[in-house]
Amino acid sequence: MHIKLSLTALMLAILVLLPIMFAEELKPIEGATVTVYGDNGEGFAVTDYNGLFKVVEGLGEGIYTARISAKGFISKSIENILVKAGETRDLGDIELKPSATIMGIVETPDGKPVPSVPVFLKNSEGKIIAPPTITSSNGAFIFDTDVTTGTYIVEAYPFSFEGFTFQTISLGPFGSMSFPAPKAGKSFLEGFSSGYTSGISVVQGGVVDGVVVKLTPSGIISGRVTDTQDNPIANVIVIAFQPKGEGFNGFFALTDSNGRYRIANNLPTGDYNVTLLFPKGYVWKFTDTRGVHVVAGKETGNVDFKLEKSGVISGVVVCPGDIPVANVTVIAVSKEYFSFTFTGIDGKFRIDSGLGSGSYEVIAYAGGFTFSRPVSVDVTAGQETGNIRISLPTCRAAAIVEGRVTDINGKPIMDAAISTTGGSTRTGSDGRYQLTVELPGNIKTAKINIQASKRGYETSIKEVQITAGEITRNIDFTLTPMKTGVITGRVVYKTLITPTPTITPTSSPTTSPTPTPSPSPTPTTTPTSTPASPTPSPTPPPSKGLCVIATATFGSELSPEVEFLRWFRDGLILRTYSGKCFYTAFNAFYYSWSPNVAGFISQNEVFRSVVKLMLYPLIGLLKLTALSTIPIFQIAPEVAAITAGFIASTLIALIYIVPIIFLLILKGVLPSRIEGLREISKALWQITALVILTIIIGLNIGSPPLLTISTSIYVLLVMVSTTITAIHLIQAVKTHKS
Repeated sequence: MHIKLSLTALMLAILVLLPIMFAEELKPIEGATVTVYGDNGEGFAVTDYNGLFKVVEGLGEGIYTARISAKGFISKSIENILVKAGETRDLGDIELKPSATIMGIVETPDGKPVPSVPVFLKNSEGKIIAPPTITSSNGAFIFDTDVTTGTYIVEAYPFSFEGFTFQTISLGPFGSMSFPAPKAGKSFLEGFSSGYTSGISVVQGGVVDGVVVKLTPSGIISGRVTDTQDNPIANVIVIAFQPKGEGFNGFFALTDSNGRYRIANNLPTGDYNVTLLFPKGYVWKFTDTRGVHVVAGKETGNVDFKLEKSGVISGVVVCPGDIPVANVTVIAVSKEYFSFTFTGIDGKFRIDSGLGSGSYEVIAYAGGFTFSRPVSVDVTAGQETGNIRISLPTCRAAAIVEGRVTDINGKPIMDAAISTTGGSTRTGSDGRYQLTVELPGNIKTAKINIQASKRGYETSIKEVQITAGEITRNIDFTLTPMKTGVITGRVVYKTLITPTPTITPTSSPTTSPTPTPSPSPTPTTTPTSTPASPTPSPTPPPSKGLCVIATATFGSELSPEVEFLRWFRDGLILRTYSGKCFYTAFNAFYYSWSPNVAGFISQNEVFRSVVKLMLYPLIGLLKLTALSTIPIFQIAPEVAAITAGFIASTLIALIYIVPIIFLLILKGVLPSRIEGLREISKALWQITALVILTIIIGLNIGSPPLLTISTSIYVLLVMVSTTITAIHLIQAVKTHKS
């Protein structure tokens, strides 16, 4: 009876102390950005040192969404915020969760750091999940915002490139033509292709350091582009792409003032087609490609091109009423050559590339089945044939309207929408716009209504008269702001209220009490996990950071098994104060004998296989432990560490110790029945509960010695208690059956 009362009192004490021990407080986040947007406006603010913000401009009455972001945290969106004119809407405390952090370095294949190249963070499916970062002068990179718990890929590019697209141009009665065109791109470091490191597991709020991304070597294609007189031709785009446009591989370059080019990125070993892309003023056919075999790490030179000066065809396209036809395709085709261009708003065109000497058929094509009758034109290379007049049966005239949009104080309004029937555009940073307007039918002049609008401002409309082929200037708008409301709030993060003991720091890295990582990391070459902790704590010496037995057994520190064990230790347990104190004792014990055992394992293949079989259950039970406690680590890390210790110790006893004891009983080494196990088991669990209370007290008073001793005894007690309890239950089942 007294035992039951004691246990009840003990558990009540634990339940009372736990909320006190793991109480949390809110701390302000300075420098967080708050972006508010809705149908009637948009606004922006940055939090001050108290985490407070106030959006006072640009919010007309309506429904809004606020997005809150801060370096080192997971961004948050709040929807359906009602803003009323003349009123303030207080969002209260907005809590952000700490982001995981991934830090590392980008290197060349021979280990040299690579500065100033973009690095991308992708999820396990290869989707980019964060804006790219740029490596520092020592090749370091860091992702520390909006990184949630998961497994990631980090990929570095010595160039920016979105690949090739095959564009198709309709040629009306002549069919269509496709050609490869590179998307936007730029080279940062020649001679290399991208490199990546995958399988990077992080826990939200934790840090993984030492990720190494090595670039891979690229082949290089170089040469020179000249005219028939061997004069260099500058600013010609030269592209190398895979046959049939397959895959992402390939790149491009621009010829310099000497006509030389060098395509030096994204060319792994393989076959490529090399061609020019619309060399302005010269004759070139897309069929005139050079087939080149590339070997990664080597340069293939002398891939040269010699070009003939192009002829020129110029003129105008009109429709009935002598109205100029804008924005139609003008195509010139001969037996050997082809080229095209587009008309301006005045209907004029000039085809100045791709025309060798010969007879051409020139047509204007307005889409669908609307095209002109062909006009025959004789062209001489290097000379212009002008005054070609082409008639279309239907009109497609256009005019241009230009102007500026400002507010009532004369300040330019950026990104205002300018629209009318037949055209739309937006203002630039200086508030200026240029609007192209199509005129209906055979109309040469017309009056149109042009509307200027911007969220947070009253819409303005003006009537403007336009003339086909002409520019109407100085159509300016002044927008009046709507009556606005205000949004305020405070951005915070939650931290545990735990004591901060005085501890002499060691030479190993320690975690920061705030979730914001250092902006200038110096990564090591071996990825390690060091989740952020709310308090400083003892850290084992750097030389004792290895899983030496697992490394010797599985052959590498980077094997998946060793990386998981290290992640479980560093990514979960060592993120807590109690976990670090436990490892102070554990490391002293483990590293006193493990290096000798690891040496023996590495030299004995049979013994290595036996140890490998023995470690697989341990890895499995730790995965089960991690799966069970990760949600708790997000809320209360110290509670999670104690729970993880209980689950792991229980499973270790059931998998490793109980079978051995049971086998000894079967062999007669131990008696088949041991009296008093029930009472022993009960007493052991009572002591275990008392030890948990001691751990809580150790956390409360900030005593590393007490925590080191109590956590070590706790783990041993749980294993012993589980073993005794299991043997007692086995004996009880046997007694019941007999």
